[in-house]
Amino acid sequence: MLASGTLKSFSADHLSVGSPMPQPDLSPQENLDRCVRDLYDVFAVYPLAKWIEPDGAFPWACDDRPLRASPLAQIPESAFKWYQTKAISSWGGVDDFKHFLPRIFDLIARSVNGPKLMTLDPIVFVKLHQADWRRWPTREQLVLDAYFDALWLAVLSRRPLQSECEWMDPVDSWLSAIAYAQADLTRFLNQWETLAAEPRSGLASTTALAEVIFETYVMQQGVLRYMEHDLDAQAKQINGWLLSDAVFALIEKAYFRWADTPSAELISNAHLGLTRWRRDHPTKP
Repeated sequence: MLASGTLKSFSADHLSVGSPMPQPDLSPQENLDRCVRDLYDVFAVYPLAKWIEPDGAFPWACDDRPLRASPLAQIPESAFKWYQTKAISSWGGVDDFKHFLPRIFDLIARSVNGPKLMTLDPIVFVKLHQADWRRWPTREQLVLDAYFDALWLAVLSRRPLQSECEWMDPVDSWLSAIAYAQADLTRFLNQWETLAAEPRSGLASTTALAEVIFETYVMQQGVLRYMEHDLDAQAKQINGWLLSDAVFALIEKAYFRWADTPSAELISNAHLGLTRWRRDHPTKP
């Protein structure tokens, strides 16, 4: 396992340096809901500005009336169609983004186990990078880190799909979105490894791991889906982890542990694909 801390949940009432508030009694979805409420609490200090400066080149795309038509927690996803791409870079500033951040991240969280997003894309997390969020007040950084930890845990805890008629955003698409805000993915990969190793409750995260391994090393010839060129460092980190002895041992055990489940064929194919890739592409000493 990579050296790092574990994922934790924080309470907005106690957000301070070095005072994590883990909530082991909450389900992954309940923990995520709690973290979303914390976002609303912490970022409530940023009111809706009377004037949000539009993009001078494309003012027609900066109609903020839909963003003002409802209370923050009730703004529909469709209202963010143009704002999600233009925020900070060409429409409004950082404080404007901080005002809308809780609702945007709330809608994204709801899509983990709910209806697919039609307008918003989790890639909006890149706006945190553009806003240099690691220089924001500590309280804001903590509540955002807690949100990403809870979001990732909820994604990993989703039940495997039961039929071809079902559809969910793949785990690696969520990880790539998180990578736009998190330069170091160590704790997220550690959490994945820990959950997949659980002998009784690890099927969901193991199935997700098998899918990523199969897609990456069988279908994509070693290229991670969804990882753009500006995420090269994170892609290298993920590849290194997927090809590690620890993950190989994990997927090998899963091959036998989950032999009587609907995921057995996928896990078997992932194990075979990973075996062949490691054989044909040995790690340089």
